[in-house]
Amino acid sequence: MLTLTLRHLEREGIISRTAYAEVLPRVECALASLGESLRETVLALARWVTDHHDEIETARHRYGIRWQQPRRRGPGSALEHFSQSVLRPACSGRTLRNRK
Repeated sequence: MLTLTLRHLEREGIISRTAYAEVLPRVECALASLGESLRETVLALARWVTDHHDEIETARHRYGIRWQQPRRRGPGSALEHFSQSVLRPACSGRTLRNRK
């Protein structure tokens, strides 16, 4: 899933990926200039999610009761996926770096 997300971000011009042909394959990712232009917007969205966490959990709980479905464990919402894949991306355990 991470590889697919990173490839989509690369296709859209948000990140650049460099793959190294080594015995243990390694990939490094960096924000492209288009991705850098999203930084403040994404951080604002992440702050909003953090500020409204309790309300989101309440809505999830109500939704689960309404549809008689058990609540999912771990990251499961689109916002969580988005914030994890964009704000805290990693590529083979490496931190996303700003592209110079």
